Amino acid sequence: MAKQEVIYMENCLISFDNPNQLINLAETIHQLMPVDCMIGVTNLSKFLTYIPGKNIDANLRRGATIRKGDAIDASLLRKEKIVMEVPKEIYGFPFYGVGIPIGDNRDNIIGSLGIGINKKELSFKNLYENSELTGKSAGTFYIFEDPAMKRIYNLCLRIAPYNSTVLITGESGVGKEVIAKIIHEHSLRSQGTFLQINCGAIPINLLESELFGYEQGAFTGARKGGKIGIIEKCHNGTLLLDEIADLSLELQVKLLRVIQEQEILRVGATNKSKINVRFLAATNKNLQEMIDKKVFRNDLFYRLNVIPIHIPPLRKRKDDIIPLALSTIKKINKKYGTKKELNKDVLSALRNYAWPGNIREMENLIERLAVITDEDIIGIDELAFCRANLGSDMDNLHLDSKSGINIEIFNPIPYKEAVEVLEKNLLAATLSMYPSVRKTAKVLGVSHPTVVRKANQYQLIKNGKYIID
Repeated sequence: MAKQEVIYMENCLISFDNPNQLINLAETIHQLMPVDCMIGVTNLSKFLTYIPGKNIDANLRRGATIRKGDAIDASLLRKEKIVMEVPKEIYGFPFYGVGIPIGDNRDNIIGSLGIGINKKELSFKNLYENSELTGKSAGTFYIFEDPAMKRIYNLCLRIAPYNSTVLITGESGVGKEVIAKIIHEHSLRSQGTFLQINCGAIPINLLESELFGYEQGAFTGARKGGKIGIIEKCHNGTLLLDEIADLSLELQVKLLRVIQEQEILRVGATNKSKINVRFLAATNKNLQEMIDKKVFRNDLFYRLNVIPIHIPPLRKRKDDIIPLALSTIKKINKKYGTKKELNKDVLSALRNYAWPGNIREMENLIERLAVITDEDIIGIDELAFCRANLGSDMDNLHLDSKSGINIEIFNPIPYKEAVEVLEKNLLAATLSMYPSVRKTAKVLGVSHPTVVRKANQYQLIKNGKYIID
């Protein structure tokens, strides 16, 4: 039998409990895939559903047993996401088989999702770049390739069914609102309202009435009939209090009472109203320091900090940068009807940039590049022009299309140790860009056994980024 070659592998990405959700997932992915494909979802022994493509049919039917050796089966056995290059001899046409293990909320593997795509329609590079299966949530796809972000995503799934308050911290632009939405979408309140209020964007004298609402005649200019506050609007839903550190001490007291008692008193009212709201809070400031300075109440902090989630900055999430960049350019193409692409030199430069503005800065930069570039392929020259003429704040964006490398020395270390550090980083970076070990060896100008030996020496295989072919 012809050999199936495993060319990519990574950790389990999808977690569900209900088999019906798996079937809905398959149908959703089938609709979203940009090319003709076939989709299958299995439990541990049988297919739950099979959706053939328009021009692809692997002669599988509902109830068929798993075919040993397929990607869908391999992902179950290895408990990893796997992409296989399946030869023509097996099904009559060459295709890529993608197997993604599916776990329950107790980290038990309960099945697998399989996607088959005709090799003629989609190159592996595009398959990987178009794959946004990480963090499937209510029709929205979130991209978390970094191990720390995958842990945060799994934590969100664990805490979502409960009503505990969550304090989300991190620098501006890291995606605190995204984390809040994930928690809401996986909660029992997912059909209820999700709202966000920026506590620092509304003047202090207006914030109280926006939060709590007001009665008719409560103050000069009050609307006839009064107004419902944003907290009441979230009854049976979730409210994200963004920039919670900017809340005045007076409002902190009132908010604490609302969270504790689940009762709201509108401005100018005499009777309280019962509410059922889950509160999430977010800030980019150090609340503990603010408590020490007496500008933030410690009782409110402890009420909010039941479950703390800290989101690392993008510069510490290197594995997220390229997938986020590719996803961003795809969204921009959809927005403007363009066909822009980022070449590998640009992707390498973006990966090595420190991103002080995090994801928000990345999205702005990539949209800027897409708009000012005439050609469909955005290269290093366009990025250099963008930095020189439009981005004076990007001084630490290193561009070198010839060497593709930037080295900064802060403290000298022994020569042998420095060589090992460079060798490990070079190998890891190349493997992240090229899924095939043989392709990596060719790019680096070394033999296939050398890549395998060095990968084992530096324990890069344990990172789960590839399978040795």
